[in-house]
Amino acid sequence: MRTLSSLALLALVACGGEARPPATSAQPAASVAARPPVETREERCRDAARACGAALVAGADGAIIDCMPAEALKFVGGRDKIVAALTKGKADLARDGWSFDHVDLDAPASVVPGASHVFAIVPQRITMKMPEGHVVKRGYLLGVSTDAGATWKFVDGEGLTADNVKVIFTDFPATLALPARTKPELLP
Repeated sequence: MRTLSSLALLALVACGGEARPPATSAQPAASVAARPPVETREERCRDAARACGAALVAGADGAIIDCMPAEALKFVGGRDKIVAALTKGKADLARDGWSFDHVDLDAPASVVPGASHVFAIVPQRITMKMPEGHVVKRGYLLGVSTDAGATWKFVDGEGLTADNVKVIFTDFPATLALPARTKPELLP
């Protein structure tokens, strides 16, 4: 399906999330008890990924691009090239009667440190409307953090290979396997 190649290009998304400040022991116990619990880095990763999915569905190109790690932006040719690709990809999808319906993202199963990054595999399910019904594509985002998991950026796994991920991120851990690609499912 030619349109799915546009999906793969558009789905090269990324997003950063804000971490909540940690509670400090210098605060009185009453104020600590009233504060919501601090999120884990897995929860921060999931929440940041969900913000990226919302940006994709909303067509917020700037937010999508701002979500990408600097290394991935450089690898694909920079911000202007991504803007052009997003514009063309969205036009191709619209011309063929396709649109993003929703994106579901789960918390990562594991978070693995590299030398200067922390990496996570975030399961992703993209549902798109098309003239014949819906198509669902299961995949993943590669979560990348440079601050021990306080904030996250993402690269869609559709375009990643065992070789190019090591070019983009030289400290990508050998112990983290990239999931296999899956075929899209057509729904009535």
